[in-house]
Amino acid sequence: MDQHHTPCPTGRIVALTELFLNRRSLLKGIAHSILRNEADAEDALQEAYYKAMNRIEQLADEHALLGWLCMIVRNHSLQMLRSRRVRQAGSIDTEPEMRFAVESLTTTEDESPEHICIEREMFQRTMARLDLLPANMKATVTMHYLSEMSLSEIAERQGHTIPALKSYLYRGRKILRGGPLPSPREETVCA
Repeated sequence: MDQHHTPCPTGRIVALTELFLNRRSLLKGIAHSILRNEADAEDALQEAYYKAMNRIEQLADEHALLGWLCMIVRNHSLQMLRSRRVRQAGSIDTEPEMRFAVESLTTTEDESPEHICIEREMFQRTMARLDLLPANMKATVTMHYLSEMSLSEIAERQGHTIPALKSYLYRGRKILRGGPLPSPREETVCA
């Protein structure tokens, strides 16, 4: 074993497994919304869990476990979709009559490729802005919106008052919608 590698605490593995089992429908929904195929979504979910187990030591903030796992599911699903489209593109080039069949596999009547692309871009921008939030604000937003925790649960876990958490959520939503980032003074208050 490498001297620099420290074994992952069992507690994190247990927490990951419990979260995966408890939030399986949410995670599968993310994969299915991208892949539009039940079997592929199931495969993506299993692969994402495997990747998360192998990379659990890279997680810096245990409060962000659900968001981190959602990103792994999302990224792996997108990778599977790109791989599937590359394989399909080869058959389109050799058999132009297959174009309609291939397009119908990757889109629905409700969602055009443009719509899917816009949704993904909005999600990526939101996740990038989430990383810019001060630590307590980010943790509060992540726990409330991604982990679906109540304000009282978050208050108990973080040791903050509910009015303070409501303030974090309000300011966090403004920033995520594209509002100005907090000033350095606000960041120290939130941290």
